[in-house]
Amino acid sequence: MRYPSVIIAALGRPQSVRWSCGALLAAGLITWTACAASLDNGHVGVVHDDGIYLVSARALRDGLAYGLPNRPGVPRPKYPIGLPILVAAALRIAPGVPSPARDIAVARTVVIASGWIFVLCAYAWLRRLRIGPLAASLIVLAAAFNHVTLVDGAITIFADLPFCAVVYALLARWAGRGAGNRPAGTVADAFGDGLLAGLGLFLRSNGVTLVLGALIAAWIGPRRRATVAACALGISSVALPLTLYPAQPPHPVPSGNYSLEMRAGWSSPAAGMRIIAGNLGSIVRDLPMHVVFPNASYTAAVTRLFAVFPFGAWVIRVVIGVPVALGLARLWRQRRPIDVPAWFQVAATLGLFAIWPWNSVMDRFLLSLFPMVLLCFGTGVAEAARLAGAGRSAVQRAAIASLVLALASNFSVAARSVAQFHSHGRQWAGASDRAELESALAFIATLEPDAVVAATWPETVSLYTGRQAFPLIEDDQLMLRASGDSRRLKRWIELTTSRPCYLLARSQAEDPSSTDLRQVARLASEPGYRLRDVFRSPGGRYRVIVVTKIN
Repeated sequence: MRYPSVIIAALGRPQSVRWSCGALLAAGLITWTACAASLDNGHVGVVHDDGIYLVSARALRDGLAYGLPNRPGVPRPKYPIGLPILVAAALRIAPGVPSPARDIAVARTVVIASGWIFVLCAYAWLRRLRIGPLAASLIVLAAAFNHVTLVDGAITIFADLPFCAVVYALLARWAGRGAGNRPAGTVADAFGDGLLAGLGLFLRSNGVTLVLGALIAAWIGPRRRATVAACALGISSVALPLTLYPAQPPHPVPSGNYSLEMRAGWSSPAAGMRIIAGNLGSIVRDLPMHVVFPNASYTAAVTRLFAVFPFGAWVIRVVIGVPVALGLARLWRQRRPIDVPAWFQVAATLGLFAIWPWNSVMDRFLLSLFPMVLLCFGTGVAEAARLAGAGRSAVQRAAIASLVLALASNFSVAARSVAQFHSHGRQWAGASDRAELESALAFIATLEPDAVVAATWPETVSLYTGRQAFPLIEDDQLMLRASGDSRRLKRWIELTTSRPCYLLARSQAEDPSSTDLRQVARLASEPGYRLRDVFRSPGGRYRVIVVTKIN
């Protein structure tokens, strides 16, 4: 495969350059780790997924079935078991007495370590594509310091970075078999591919793309029958034990279910078409800019400028999007059989996102594509310079300069985030007020041991108070903006009718959409229920309300 000159990198061949690039990569990873370790999102569970992952991991550590023992009836989580079982294994072997603080630290260590694997495997993949060490280092560090990777992924107990680690481990394995121009390799290689693909499937549901990619890699290689069978055996070696692991049965209250969310988003054919159109528009319009120039989304001075001059935002989109498209076209023209599984992974990931109802999680869903977007950007700049008649050295310098600017943009956003977090009392702007929430949780911890609490963040309540909790409003209701519908809330209450029941409600200052207040008001209007405040946080941001059922 004859990649553009930025990739073949005469710039990166001297041994001294390799050592310098290795030092750059090591320094970048150490800095990235220090940044990630210094940040957090407040109480675990306030970003929802993190609490579910940790609670279910603690259940697995304790030898329980895969479920959420913090909720009445111990429902099954909607997320795959992959990350919880990895965290559970780490919790079992980590020293120290189990406690929320220690368990959170262990789970976060698993995520940050996965980030290292992601970056190093992405670097190995790029080098096996004959990308020079300088360009490869710039690409992976720009991806690592992206706001989504660092703030959304590395500081929260999410499966995104472990999944990306598996994706690039597979891509690096396939690219490393370039001598034969076939990605399958030996039967042992295919079996190893299957093991990794199976793990990816149980880290993220969209890991089905890795399973299909691994089977495609085995199919297009030599000894097709043997390699496909070996790959399938590898997948099964992971999938069967995890599928058969004891899990709680479905819960009588429809809750926390991907099918509910898909039905809510795809409530009609027209709604489905709007989802596809919106998601495809986000991919083309926003993804390249979010990856290459995140300042447009996260730097106040830039966002204010674009608010005054919206045409400027479109100029930036074009300046970034055109090189990405050029680079994509150049790489597509030079594809080889060995590249087919990687191209399939890209196309299938984009296809799944196109039908996904949560457009707001675009960057997290597509995080595994970030190094590829940066590769396309650098390649596209090189291609544009070549088409303009620049010489080989000028083409290389232009491409490297573009990647330096991309890294500088991502690093500046990360540095600004770290500085703002620490200068504002370890608090993100617009996030839940830590002190106020802490006071509410401290009060809940004094309630009856068998009390149950309805809250927007049920896992947060359970982790910090030891009380069972259930959702005040369900995810699919949030998607439909259907707060004020208390039917499922009443079903949760009816499951615990003999136990003291409370609501943890946020004020409008804490919840500008007044989701909690509408749920509370709706329940208060229902016949047979009486609500009474028993606690208000010092600043009035949180209320604890006792629910009395009147016969």
